[in-house]
Amino acid sequence: MTRNITITLFCAIIVLIPHLGFSWGEGKNFIDDVEIYSIYLDRNYVFCGTNTDWGANQYGVFILNRKKGKWNNYSEANTGITNDIMAIHKVDSFVDVLAGIGTLRFKLPSLDYKVIDPMVGHRHLRRWFFTDSLVVGNRVYTTALDSVIVKEGDSRVATLVFKRPLNYDAYGSGQMVTDCFLYDSLIILTTATRVYEANVAPASGFLEFSPQDLSVKPWAKIKLSEKPLALLCAEQDEKEFWIGTNRGVYCIDKKTGRKTHYNITKGIVVAETLLVYSDQREKPPIIYEYHKGDSVKILGEQEFKIEIELPATFTGYLSEDYVKKEIDSPKRGGIVTIKDMNDLKDWGYVIVIKDSADWNSETVAEFHYYYVPNKEFVFSSKHDNWYHVTIPNTGWVPMKGLIFHMDKVEN
Repeated sequence: MTRNITITLFCAIIVLIPHLGFSWGEGKNFIDDVEIYSIYLDRNYVFCGTNTDWGANQYGVFILNRKKGKWNNYSEANTGITNDIMAIHKVDSFVDVLAGIGTLRFKLPSLDYKVIDPMVGHRHLRRWFFTDSLVVGNRVYTTALDSVIVKEGDSRVATLVFKRPLNYDAYGSGQMVTDCFLYDSLIILTTATRVYEANVAPASGFLEFSPQDLSVKPWAKIKLSEKPLALLCAEQDEKEFWIGTNRGVYCIDKKTGRKTHYNITKGIVVAETLLVYSDQREKPPIIYEYHKGDSVKILGEQEFKIEIELPATFTGYLSEDYVKKEIDSPKRGGIVTIKDMNDLKDWGYVIVIKDSADWNSETVAEFHYYYVPNKEFVFSSKHDNWYHVTIPNTGWVPMKGLIFHMDKVEN
């Protein structure tokens, strides 16, 4: 086998794969960590701003045309502005989307936009403390970190919702109250957890806050997903609730109760030529290329790189060091299962594929453990301590080479 990457279409294997239990993930949404931190509802549009505090997973602002049911994405790739969205608000006939550096100003109702204040940073608007207010009767309810503050006239009462963890700091680590909204006559709180490097994770879902005795109890009237969610923000108008989470945005029709989940499903190439790399090393081999306007299926994201599905399938050699259970008499078309992540800790969570049965040979591809479908490969033969395997048909591209398409997805 040459030291260059061999590209071969294994039509028969691909046909056989579904019967072998191998999954390409059809019908699934692989980017599960699109965090919607800010929502603005206009009569004709829904604005959803994405953000992650340490600069990864940045997809800009998504805007839904409510009449046509179509989303558009505005990010660094097609606007030139940094992607971390800090806040969205209306000014006269414009909607300003404030990013880390600069502002995207959209004119209503045309949605024509321009970049203003390109050198002005808005990072001080980042919602470190997730404060929001709700006015009901003569009272103002404000969420602040782990508490709800109730203000009536000159009185002010703070109710602790979550016990502060031992490692509590000014950035609000631990469980937090992120927003509040009114459902019928109930005050509902949304929650999330600040974890390592200020990323978010699920907390306690929805909570019902009692105006009478200021008590808190679980609330499950709106069920968004079978998976626990970090609930980051909520907005509503006379027709719909919109709830931003760490897995996209949900819309609930107030009249019918129908729930719709939106998340990223594909990418559209904006670069004239988009080179696809086998892995994320400094100088990985180029294995494919796309062109402006092409659509790609997105499988995952890591460190400003997007994993996409390719129309070609690759082969290489997998060391038995990665194999969970050695197969003494392998048969062509069989399945080799990768070790669990805990078993792979000494290997740095990366599975390496070589171009020959030799550890010192050229690396064909590297797969981060999290994105190996079902932790399985199809193999055709075994050579000493190496399995000749069919590699999932994926590659990596720079995040800036794509704009992102949001659509309805299953939970």
